Amino acid sequence: MQYNATINKELLLKLNQSINGGLKANKTLCKLLGVNYENLQERSGVFLVPSFIIKDRAFPKLRLDVKINHNKQSSEVNWKYFDYVGRTKKGRRVREIFGSYPAMNVESAITLYATISLSFSNGVNWFEAVRDKASQTQTIAQQFPKWLLHRKQEVKDGQLDEMTYSNDLGRWKNHISTIAMSNGKLFAERSLRSVKRTDVIKIIENLKQAKCYDKKKKRFYSRGGSVINGIVANIKSFFEWCDDQGFVEENTNPVYRISKQATGTRDRVVPYSELGPFMDYLLNDYTKASERIRLAIYLTWFSGQRVGEVLQLKWDNVIINEIKNQQVIFFKKKGRRSNDSKGKNIHPVYLPDNILKILKSIPRMDDNPYIFWTSRNRRSKKQYISSGNLNDTINKVCVELGMERFTPHDIKKSIITNDDSKYGRAAVKMTTGNKSDRVIEDHYLWAIKNNEVEEGLYEAMKDHTEIRYEEMDSHMERPIQPKNNKVVNLIPKQTYNRNGGPKLDRHKTFEETIKRKYGVSKSVYYRRKKDGYYDKKA
Repeated sequence: MQYNATINKELLLKLNQSINGGLKANKTLCKLLGVNYENLQERSGVFLVPSFIIKDRAFPKLRLDVKINHNKQSSEVNWKYFDYVGRTKKGRRVREIFGSYPAMNVESAITLYATISLSFSNGVNWFEAVRDKASQTQTIAQQFPKWLLHRKQEVKDGQLDEMTYSNDLGRWKNHISTIAMSNGKLFAERSLRSVKRTDVIKIIENLKQAKCYDKKKKRFYSRGGSVINGIVANIKSFFEWCDDQGFVEENTNPVYRISKQATGTRDRVVPYSELGPFMDYLLNDYTKASERIRLAIYLTWFSGQRVGEVLQLKWDNVIINEIKNQQVIFFKKKGRRSNDSKGKNIHPVYLPDNILKILKSIPRMDDNPYIFWTSRNRRSKKQYISSGNLNDTINKVCVELGMERFTPHDIKKSIITNDDSKYGRAAVKMTTGNKSDRVIEDHYLWAIKNNEVEEGLYEAMKDHTEIRYEEMDSHMERPIQPKNNKVVNLIPKQTYNRNGGPKLDRHKTFEETIKRKYGVSKSVYYRRKKDGYYDKKA
């Protein structure tokens, strides 16, 4: 809707009175806008629309833009400039707000409008020139908190996961705001347009060399590849937002063609032959941890999910559909974005009757929706058990069993390493919910370590090789046989000393004899022998 009227103090005064009077156009406003006040339908229609524009012929490129939010009973009155860059309509169209009423009155708006119009008549976009000038002095420290507020709003709108925003905030406080350049100046103090690709590369090197202080544990630690990749990803997203806001030139993001840092893979794989006795002892014999902690550890093995995804399970995630005869548990998968209506980040896992009975045996806590709940007031205000409790329990059980320690996430690595060899990649994806082959191969699969082949891979390789050998042998008329029925000796020949006998390591043989006979090392044996220990015993 558009009205032609003279934009002056009287018009703005009556418009403001009508808005504050319950969005009802008064008689004077109707007269100024050319609306028939006696016609109730026409009079009430002024404020029924979500927005309308008031245009003054004396200022052809000036608009008074009125926006109305009927649900919140609120409104905005903005000064807006309409024009084309390049003087003709073939140029780029510009529709920009340069002020709001009453913060900017009529005299100030018309004065600024004349300045903007003169700039456009000279072929210069006044708005871009102002933003460009402002961005020359805008620093990362000034704009990064605004970007974080933007991310927080995305969380409220359901477009971003809350954990992603929490990680972004932590990276800013612990890393980006404190890291220094080679000249000693903080990276956060740099102006937006002065940051180049070479600066980001130098920042990565500084992040590798400079240690970070953990305030909670009160110790320094070195940043790993995953931490550095997260920091660089935040810087990239921040500059993309700056591009959208017009603070930097288009397509000048300094984080481009920068490869990710190697994160390193976990090398602790627990075979099922060890995980089975571990879980058996944990569930039946270990009593130093609560039932919820022990069941959560077991569920990480059964479900194949990350420990965080298991601990965040709610009772609403357990679905029993008697009509379709289905019983599943839905896991919320880790991701930067929140779940959408299509269930993009949701992964179902079938629940056998025994597992379902175990889950139902866990007592529920009032006003706490989580299955693995805690009554403690955690700092993050989360009502489920922390992963540190599971890690501590696993370490204590490993000590009692004399096993090498492992982490809860090592259980998932063991699952994928075992199942990929036995059941195939498609089965692994169905179990864990991982969709990327690259992630599975780079972070979870382990084949050879210290000249030892992983058990599942060895058995799969053995079965496959024997099948191939039988197939190859079936196509040959005369299967391969050793010559003269002699087996080829693959044992390396012994070396001989000058006297012609086998060369022996006498010192090593003597140490083994003492260890076998007395159960101590050679040095302990000689010390005891000097003190007469073995004479007394004899």
